[in-house]
Amino acid sequence: MTSAAPAVAAAALLAGDDGRVLLVRHRDDDGAFSGRWSLPMELVASHETVEEAL
Repeated sequence: MTSAAPAVAAAALLAGDDGRVLLVRHRDDDGAFSGRWSLPMELVASHETVEEAL
């Protein structure tokens, strides 16, 4: 049996000088995150860096 490589996710906290932060609302068909608000995030592919994923 082969084991899958772990999934790596990257999230970013973007804050303005006035204290506001950027949040994103996930689509209603987005699995466990459906309809929820979160920091911008993305899965990191095996060939890219965290910075490239964001």
